[in-house]
Amino acid sequence: MITLFIDDTDLYKQGIILEEFDIGIPEMKVHKVSVPGRNGDLDMSRALTGYTHFSNRTISLVLGMTGSEEERERLRSLLFVHVYNKQVHIRFSHLEGYFVGTMTFHSYERTPAKSTIKATVDCYPFRLIGDEVVSSTTLTSAFQYITIGYAGMPTPLSIVTTGMATIEYKGKRYTVQKGEHQLGILLEMGNNTLRVSGNGTLTTQYIREVL
Repeated sequence: MITLFIDDTDLYKQGIILEEFDIGIPEMKVHKVSVPGRNGDLDMSRALTGYTHFSNRTISLVLGMTGSEEERERLRSLLFVHVYNKQVHIRFSHLEGYFVGTMTFHSYERTPAKSTIKATVDCYPFRLIGDEVVSSTTLTSAFQYITIGYAGMPTPLSIVTTGMATIEYKGKRYTVQKGEHQLGILLEMGNNTLRVSGNGTLTTQYIREVL
């Protein structure tokens, strides 16, 4: 039996059964340009970043509850309060990793013996695998190399520095002060090498993503 977790809560242990689900496939964002006098269209989907991007993924859920009217109403209320107006982690017992999104409830149906909730989750397109991978390097005035082996969809790399640092990646150079930095660096499948120098420490952080 496949069970559903919302954040760290196992819904089955709370009395909520996953009856049906559908994990949708995110659509690629395709941008084509028609050029007068040219056969066919130009696919510009990767023109800005070099990568194809995706729209959000939709997960459909049907959740069932049994027991007394009072118990079912208690479970419904707890679930609604838990997910209201915030992002949640959605995990299925048969899959590694989790999805991140916001849940919307579409219907709540009751019979004398059972209650059913139908909901969808608007999710980030990729499934996130494992905990955040964190690695720190002590910087010096001489350049040194950091190699990050990665297996998954292109994922953003976050960098935290405790002092001034210079970072080079794929021919681009970034000079940063102390703080957390999103430099637009995406880790790709295979080895990703950064050339760094400075003072203090430099910490890289990322989460593996799969489709």
